[in-house]
Amino acid sequence: MLVRYKGWHEPIGTFLANTPAIIKTNIYEVPPLPEWHKDRMVLVGDAAHAMSPSAGQGASVALEDALYLVKLLRQFSGEFESVFAEFERARRPRAERISAWAHKNEVRQKGELGPFGCWLRDRMLSTVLPLFGARSLDWMYSYRVDWNEPIRGQGDRTGSLMPGATAA
Repeated sequence: MLVRYKGWHEPIGTFLANTPAIIKTNIYEVPPLPEWHKDRMVLVGDAAHAMSPSAGQGASVALEDALYLVKLLRQFSGEFESVFAEFERARRPRAERISAWAHKNEVRQKGELGPFGCWLRDRMLSTVLPLFGARSLDWMYSYRVDWNEPIRGQGDRTGSLMPGATAA
Protein backbone atom coordinates (compact mmCIF):
# COMPACT_ATOMS: atom_id res chain seq x y z
CA MET A 1 0.00 0.00 0.00
CA LEU A 2 2.90 2.36 0.75
CA VAL A 3 4.27 1.79 -2.76
CA ARG A 4 0.85 2.15 -4.38
CA TYR A 5 0.09 5.46 -2.65
CA LYS A 6 3.62 6.88 -2.64
CA GLY A 7 3.54 10.62 -3.32
CA TRP A 8 -0.05 11.13 -2.16
CA HIS A 9 -0.73 13.99 0.25
CA GLU A 10 -0.52 13.61 4.01
CA PRO A 11 -1.83 12.03 6.16
CA ILE A 12 -2.20 9.10 3.73
CA GLY A 13 1.43 7.94 4.01
CA THR A 14 1.49 8.32 7.78
CA PHE A 15 -1.84 6.54 8.12
CA LEU A 16 -0.67 3.59 6.01
CA ALA A 17 2.74 3.42 7.72
CA ASN A 18 1.05 3.18 11.13
CA THR A 19 -1.51 0.59 10.09
CA PRO A 20 -0.43 -2.76 11.59
CA ALA A 21 -2.30 -4.89 9.06
CA ILE A 22 -4.58 -4.27 6.13
CA ILE A 23 -7.36 -6.78 5.90
CA LYS A 24 -9.32 -7.32 2.72
CA THR A 25 -12.84 -8.55 3.33
CA ASN A 26 -15.74 -9.39 1.10
CA ILE A 27 -18.65 -7.01 0.72
CA TYR A 28 -22.10 -8.50 1.12
CA GLU A 29 -25.20 -6.73 -0.04
CA VAL A 30 -28.35 -7.08 2.00
CA PRO A 31 -31.63 -7.35 0.09
CA PRO A 32 -34.24 -4.69 0.93
CA LEU A 33 -36.19 -5.42 4.10
CA PRO A 34 -39.95 -5.85 3.72
CA GLU A 35 -40.53 -3.16 6.36
CA TRP A 36 -38.48 -0.81 8.49
CA HIS A 37 -40.88 -0.41 11.40
CA LYS A 38 -43.13 -2.37 13.70
CA ASP A 39 -45.15 -1.01 16.58
CA ARG A 40 -42.92 1.46 18.50
CA MET A 41 -39.66 0.40 16.81
CA VAL A 42 -38.09 1.78 13.64
CA LEU A 43 -34.84 1.00 11.87
CA VAL A 44 -32.69 3.75 10.34
CA GLY A 45 -29.44 3.82 8.39
CA ASP A 46 -27.72 0.53 7.61
CA ALA A 47 -30.09 -1.33 9.92
CA ALA A 48 -32.91 -0.44 7.51
CA HIS A 49 -31.08 -0.24 4.20
CA ALA A 50 -27.50 -1.49 4.21
CA MET A 51 -25.78 -0.63 0.95
CA SER A 52 -22.50 -1.24 -0.77
CA PRO A 53 -19.80 1.16 0.42
CA SER A 54 -18.83 1.89 -3.19
CA ALA A 55 -21.11 4.93 -3.30
CA GLY A 56 -19.67 6.37 -0.10
CA GLN A 57 -23.18 7.33 1.01
CA GLY A 58 -24.03 4.97 3.89
CA ALA A 59 -23.29 7.41 6.71
CA SER A 60 -24.85 10.32 4.80
CA VAL A 61 -28.10 8.45 4.20
CA ALA A 62 -28.18 7.37 7.86
CA LEU A 63 -27.83 11.01 8.93
CA GLU A 64 -30.57 12.01 6.48
CA ASP A 65 -32.78 9.32 8.03
CA ALA A 66 -32.10 10.63 11.52
CA LEU A 67 -32.83 14.24 10.57
CA TYR A 68 -36.04 13.34 8.75
CA LEU A 69 -37.21 11.16 11.63
CA VAL A 70 -36.53 13.95 14.13
CA LYS A 71 -38.49 16.33 11.92
CA LEU A 72 -41.44 13.93 11.82
CA LEU A 73 -41.38 13.32 15.56
CA ARG A 74 -41.09 17.04 16.22
CA GLN A 75 -43.93 17.98 13.90
CA PHE A 76 -46.46 15.28 14.83
CA SER A 77 -47.81 13.73 17.97
CA GLY A 78 -49.84 10.58 18.19
CA GLU A 79 -49.08 6.96 17.47
CA PHE A 80 -45.42 6.28 16.78
CA GLU A 81 -46.34 3.56 14.30
CA SER A 82 -48.01 6.12 12.02
CA VAL A 83 -44.98 8.41 12.20
CA PHE A 84 -42.68 5.46 11.48
CA ALA A 85 -44.83 4.38 8.53
CA GLU A 86 -44.60 7.90 7.08
CA PHE A 87 -40.83 7.90 7.66
CA GLU A 88 -40.48 4.66 5.70
CA ARG A 89 -42.84 5.80 2.94
CA ALA A 90 -40.85 9.00 2.45
CA ARG A 91 -37.30 7.65 2.87
CA ARG A 92 -37.44 4.19 1.23
CA PRO A 93 -37.42 5.34 -2.44
CA ARG A 94 -34.33 7.51 -1.93
CA ALA A 95 -32.43 4.88 0.07
CA GLU A 96 -33.23 2.19 -2.49
CA ARG A 97 -32.20 4.42 -5.39
CA ILE A 98 -28.84 5.20 -3.76
CA SER A 99 -28.38 1.51 -2.91
CA ALA A 100 -29.01 0.54 -6.55
CA TRP A 101 -26.56 3.22 -7.72
CA ALA A 102 -23.98 1.91 -5.22
CA HIS A 103 -24.41 -1.61 -6.56
CA LYS A 104 -23.84 -0.45 -10.14
CA ASN A 105 -20.85 1.60 -9.01
CA GLU A 106 -19.38 -1.45 -7.25
CA VAL A 107 -19.69 -3.50 -10.43
CA ARG A 108 -17.92 -0.73 -12.36
CA GLN A 109 -15.17 -0.51 -9.73
CA LYS A 110 -14.51 -4.24 -9.88
CA GLY A 111 -13.12 -3.83 -13.35
CA GLU A 112 -15.63 -5.39 -15.71
CA LEU A 113 -14.07 -3.02 -18.21
CA GLY A 114 -10.87 -5.03 -18.26
CA PRO A 115 -7.38 -3.68 -17.54
CA PHE A 116 -7.27 -1.20 -20.44
CA GLY A 117 -10.83 0.01 -19.80
CA CYS A 118 -10.05 0.61 -16.12
CA TRP A 119 -6.85 2.45 -17.01
CA LEU A 120 -8.70 4.66 -19.51
CA ARG A 121 -11.59 5.29 -17.10
CA ASP A 122 -9.23 6.33 -14.32
CA ARG A 123 -7.44 8.81 -16.64
CA MET A 124 -10.68 10.27 -18.06
CA LEU A 125 -12.55 10.81 -14.78
CA SER A 126 -10.68 13.99 -13.92
CA THR A 127 -11.76 15.51 -17.25
CA VAL A 128 -15.25 14.10 -17.73
CA LEU A 129 -16.59 14.20 -14.16
CA PRO A 130 -16.43 17.99 -13.77
CA LEU A 131 -18.23 18.43 -17.11
CA PHE A 132 -21.05 15.93 -16.71
CA GLY A 133 -20.74 13.94 -13.51
CA ALA A 134 -21.47 16.58 -10.90
CA ARG A 135 -24.83 17.56 -12.40
CA SER A 136 -25.83 13.96 -13.04
CA LEU A 137 -25.46 13.19 -9.31
CA ASP A 138 -27.36 16.22 -8.02
CA TRP A 139 -30.25 13.93 -7.05
CA MET A 140 -27.92 12.25 -4.55
CA TYR A 141 -25.77 15.11 -3.28
CA SER A 142 -28.25 18.01 -3.13
CA TYR A 143 -30.70 16.46 -0.65
CA ARG A 144 -31.64 18.74 2.25
CA VAL A 145 -34.07 18.37 5.14
CA ASP A 146 -36.12 21.58 5.21
CA TRP A 147 -37.15 22.12 8.83
CA ASN A 148 -39.77 24.72 7.86
CA GLU A 149 -41.56 22.72 5.17
CA PRO A 150 -44.59 20.97 6.65
CA ILE A 151 -44.86 17.22 6.16
CA ARG A 152 -48.20 16.09 4.88
CA GLY A 153 -49.60 12.60 5.10
CA GLN A 154 -50.69 10.84 1.95
CA GLY A 155 -53.85 12.48 0.63
CA ASP A 156 -54.16 14.69 3.70
CA ARG A 157 -54.44 18.47 3.25
CA THR A 158 -54.19 19.42 6.91
CA GLY A 159 -50.64 18.22 7.38
CA SER A 160 -51.70 15.49 9.80
CA LEU A 161 -50.30 12.01 9.52
CA MET A 162 -52.99 10.46 11.60
CA PRO A 163 -56.43 11.34 12.94
CA GLY A 164 -56.17 13.78 15.82
CA ALA A 165 -52.48 14.53 15.23
CA THR A 166 -51.27 18.01 15.91
CA ALA A 167 -48.14 19.79 14.82
CA ALA A 168 -45.56 19.98 17.61
